[in-house]
Amino acid sequence: MRTRKIQLSRVFQTLLALLLSGSPTLMPSMLYAQCTAGNIAQTITYSTTISGSGSGAYDLTSSLPKFTPSTGTLIAAVINSRVTTNMTLKLTNTGSSAVSFVPGISRADYIKLDNAFLAYGSANYNYSFTTLGAAGAANDHITYGPSYVFNNVELFRDSVTTADTALTGGFEGAGYINLQYNASTSLTAPVAVVSTPTINDAVTVSVTYYYCTPSILSSNILTFTATRQDEQTIALNWITTNETAGRTYFIEVSHDGKSFSTIGSRASEPLLSDASYIYDYTIQSSDAGTLYFRLRQVESDGKVSYSPIRSVQLDGGSGSDFSIYPNPATDFINVTLPGGYTDWQLDIIAADGSLVQRNFAVTSAIRILFHQRLAAGTYFVRATSVQGGKTHAGSFVLH
Repeated sequence: MRTRKIQLSRVFQTLLALLLSGSPTLMPSMLYAQCTAGNIAQTITYSTTISGSGSGAYDLTSSLPKFTPSTGTLIAAVINSRVTTNMTLKLTNTGSSAVSFVPGISRADYIKLDNAFLAYGSANYNYSFTTLGAAGAANDHITYGPSYVFNNVELFRDSVTTADTALTGGFEGAGYINLQYNASTSLTAPVAVVSTPTINDAVTVSVTYYYCTPSILSSNILTFTATRQDEQTIALNWITTNETAGRTYFIEVSHDGKSFSTIGSRASEPLLSDASYIYDYTIQSSDAGTLYFRLRQVESDGKVSYSPIRSVQLDGGSGSDFSIYPNPATDFINVTLPGGYTDWQLDIIAADGSLVQRNFAVTSAIRILFHQRLAAGTYFVRATSVQGGKTHAGSFVLH
């Protein structure tokens, strides 16, 4: 098993989580009612991958870190399980008569926290309608695969909030979460049919912590993006409004999303009310995995505020972080999409969850013109990779 930290970002709205997961595990009031004024709601996610053969019990007691209280105030934890199963299935009829049926695969997994049941989920897959001849006939057997019967399928997603004592008791503190995972795969076929499966399984279990930090979010930074340009450079761009003299932007980088160090600074350009800044970060030989960037804005009187955090995945080559700009928007938005996939479906969704507009892109960057005049407010963009099933979501404001 391997453990990796996969994301750290400001939670703009809980609807982002719903767009990505399709499951209403957290309501907005659950997040924001507990983050008082002057606090920012954020998330951090850890994951571990289990390799197996479709069924088995796995000890995850040293895989997923607990939430560190010094990071902020924990308000919720979400446990998620996704499975990818590649299977070769041979079916042989041992009966004296031909049989016709639909072979089925069923998956049923559950997880325990401190040896107490926490969450359960299932998934099903059916092969084509199959007819096998009587035993001894030339067509008394058939082999399916190897093929993916489950491909990054979500089995369960469960929320633990402050209303549950398990949040602080099981998820917060030093060390790792005490989790036990049980996987079970079963086959559906007539009694006379012998099933011989070969299963290669990968189950990704993740925990996402929702927490509040006592940091003030900058109100004058309209947009902040981090984009990988090539093997050596990550371009950081930000657009501001209401610039004032004596303001300084400190560029900060982190390898874990929690501990940031300053790598450069830019003085404000007070002659312009709206300003645009660029900073090129040179990728170091020691950099690996995911890099996190933010801006620390310091006013002339010493007041400090921060930009949202942006991340860039280094392992994926020359991909770029998901971003939306300009923000606020007027009659269009630009969307930058992560590398690795070329066919994207992009949905613009209103705050009430209704679909406003749908576009398709075959490039990593697209300008979306609004088909109609949109009312002022907050909107969300959900980008889904047609090829890989990857989903990204973000928000923008329309004045």
